[in-house]
Amino acid sequence: MSLPTGATIVGIKCSDGAVVATDSLISWGTMVLTDKGVKAFKLTDTIVLASAGLTSDYQMLVNRLQAQIKLYELNQKRRISVKVL
Repeated sequence: MSLPTGATIVGIKCSDGAVVATDSLISWGTMVLTDKGVKAFKLTDTIVLASAGLTSDYQMLVNRLQAQIKLYELNQKRRISVKVL
């Protein structure tokens, strides 16, 4: 019997912020690799990225976004906004 290995992400907008929650299951097909995976990443004080896709894809995306954020903030001398990112 195979177990379902889908992913769940929930985001709730509040009046003064947001709440983001994910599951922690990392799988490969029907094989569970770990139940302690990280799927939500703090990019800035106001931006969080959460992903339910392939682990290696969102790890690369997080690395690239963090580099772009640093470059933007160094060049512009101000914090990046969600819209700009």
